[in-house]
Formats: sequence, structure tokens, C-alpha cells
Amino acid sequence: MLTSKERAYLRGLANELRTIFQVGKGDISDNLIEQVSGALDTRELIKLRVLETSGLTARGGRRGNCGRDGQRGRAGHRHAVRAVPREPGAGSGKAYSAESKMRRLGMFGGTFNPPHIGHVHAARAASALLDLEVLFIPDNLPPHKELPRGSASAEDRLAMTRLAARSVPGASVSDMELRRGERSYTADTLEELHALYPDAGLWLIVGTDMLCTLERWYRPERILSLARVAALARNAGDHALIREHAALLTARFGAGVDIVDTEPLPVSSSQIREGLYHGTESWLPEGSLRT
Repeated sequence: MLTSKERAYLRGLANELRTIFQVGKGDISDNLIEQVSGALDTRELIKLRVLETSGLTARGGRRGNCGRDGQRGRAGHRHAVRAVPREPGAGSGKAYSAESKMRRLGMFGGTFNPPHIGHVHAARAASALLDLEVLFIPDNLPPHKELPRGSASAEDRLAMTRLAARSVPGASVSDMELRRGERSYTADTLEELHALYPDAGLWLIVGTDMLCTLERWYRPERILSLARVAALARNAGDHALIREHAALLTARFGAGVDIVDTEPLPVSSSQIREGLYHGTESWLPEGSLRT
């Protein structure tokens, strides 16, 4: 049985979809069942509309939406891996329609020590192709590593992140993890975001390295129940690895993963700190070196 929160989430997803199948006077035919089953077998998100001319209720239509083996169909199922094309369809500025009023928040966490144009590139791609409002959240103390000696202060990292966010349309920055004043766990932050924005859809924006370790994070099952994952390649050739780990997370946790197809921009904060890039300033958001 679905919880009330899961039902609300599915209703929010359904609001974004155009009707794919309709049940009318003829009710549910064998042909309709085959079409719906085919869509579900390819893990497509579908919307079934029960017309007034049908003798079925909407609930009855949902019950009838099943394959020949008698298993209930998965209309509105969120647990799937979806590839988000680099080029949206003709007539659309984004890969996902903005018809729904549901807020779509993309949490982009990290140390941002310092934030760089790779972060900006990833945030802009996720925003454009998934229609997300990106929320940068610098962490206080990362749980998977120690901040290196000589790192920028929390206040400076926050200030630099705000500069970086200016280059991402509609993006904002939150200091919630810094205010928490302890090790920053994504599960805790997503729970706080869910409490603040209960009607919003949540995405977690990650690169290849984070996606491939996500199952070892603190409370991964909670993370993946609260948010879909927007995964982007950090380096050329990462796409096969991303698909493999996306499938693993889906199989193990029922995760929803959107693979954002964009050209990688391999930049490393640690290498910037070590001065390994020629012309370091060009790899940073404008004004970062003056904070």
C-alpha cells in the first residue's frame, strides 16, 4: 500500500503529464492493455484518463490498468532510470514541461572549496533540461572527507557559492547546513527541505563520483525516497558507469534517476587549490578570487 505522502507525490507527477491513454465507452480493451503494458515494460511514466462516457470510476480504471499476468500496472511509477536528452523536443525549451505548478527543487550540495565553472556547468544543465530551480547548499563538515588544511572558511565558501549561483538562472543558495553546525548529511538536509516545501518535487544533483558511492552514504534509502537523482558525467566516458550505477540504485532502493546528457566539464576544486590549472581565475566564478 502507498502512504499518503507517496500518493501525493504521484499526484504531483501526474499533474505534469499529458494524457497518454483514455478509457471511454468501450472501457478497457485487450488492445489498451497491450499498449499500457508495453509502455510500463519500458519504464515509461504514463497517465490514464477515465472519461465520463466510461462505466468505470477512475479507481476502477487504475485497477484495470494491468498486464495479462494480472499484476497491477505501474502507471505513475517513479522508480525508473530516465535519460534526459541534450536537445529538448521541437517546440519546447526544456526536456520537461513547465505546465505544472509544482515546484521542482534541485539540491546541489558540496564543499564548494572553491566553487568553479564545472559546478556552474552542471547546475545550468540540470536546471535547463529538468526544469529545476537549483538550490546550492554548501556543507559545514563533509561526512566523507576532512577539509584540507588552508581551506577557505565557511563564510568565504558561502560567499563564493553565492557568486557562482549568479550564473545559473533562477538558482539560490542556502546556508542551512552551515547553520546546523555539525557534519552535513544529505538525508537530514532533504528531510528539512521536504518539511519546508512539502508540495515540491525534490532532485539531488550529483556527478559520477557521488552517484557511484551513494549507496554507502548515511541513510541512502531515506535519500532516495525523498528525491530523484539528477546524475551528470564528470568526465568523458563516464556515461556507461552512470547507467550501471543508476540501474543498481533503482534495483536496490527503488530509486528514480534522471541521467542528464550534457558535455562533461572536468574541473577539480582540489587541483584549483593546488594551482594545477593555467589561468586559475578563468576556472572560477567571476569575483571569487576577491572574496
